[in-house]
Amino acid sequence: MSTDSTIHHVQVDPIWIDSVRSLPDYTYGETGPSLLTRLMSWFFSLVYEVLDGRGDSVVDFIGYAVILAVITAMVLILRQRGKSPLQIIRRGSVRMDDNELAEAEDLDRQIGTAVHEGRFRDAVRLLYLRSLADLRDAKIIEWQVNKTDSDYVRDVRGRWEHADAFAAAVRHFQYIWYGEHSVDQASFAAVREQFDALRRLT
Repeated sequence: MSTDSTIHHVQVDPIWIDSVRSLPDYTYGETGPSLLTRLMSWFFSLVYEVLDGRGDSVVDFIGYAVILAVITAMVLILRQRGKSPLQIIRRGSVRMDDNELAEAEDLDRQIGTAVHEGRFRDAVRLLYLRSLADLRDAKIIEWQVNKTDSDYVRDVRGRWEHADAFAAAVRHFQYIWYGEHSVDQASFAAVREQFDALRRLT
């Protein structure tokens, strides 16, 4: 038995090799952090120095100016969109001043006006406020201007047998109001029935 140990050399076209080498899949190089990553790292290192009190050079003070400019720009953008930074931080808190709460009996008229004008999102907010007023009058919750929706849901649990129904209605309100979802007449009618049912149980 014999084996052929002859080595056969295959000639490869050098032009083809060069064309393969130029393909992106075969081009390797060291990859570092992206420009955005480097900028974010620099920005947060400046913030850390500000908080740590270690900034003492001209570059540091320029960095502080950049930080201040970014924060100012964010505040201006939020204000142009009709939202204050406090509203963003306190998201989940429906602001209602003492006068609005004192005139809670007028909420039905306001709801009717909003529905008539096709402002269904506003009407949903008013339904929620009316529900809070009803729960306050029934001594189930204690209304406070800085309380959030979650605070009221927690207040109701253990104090009212229909707490789950209230929590479900609050979730619908949050989805529509904070999510800024549009509401048509049919979907508003379903939400209104939910809040009306709560009113009958209060």
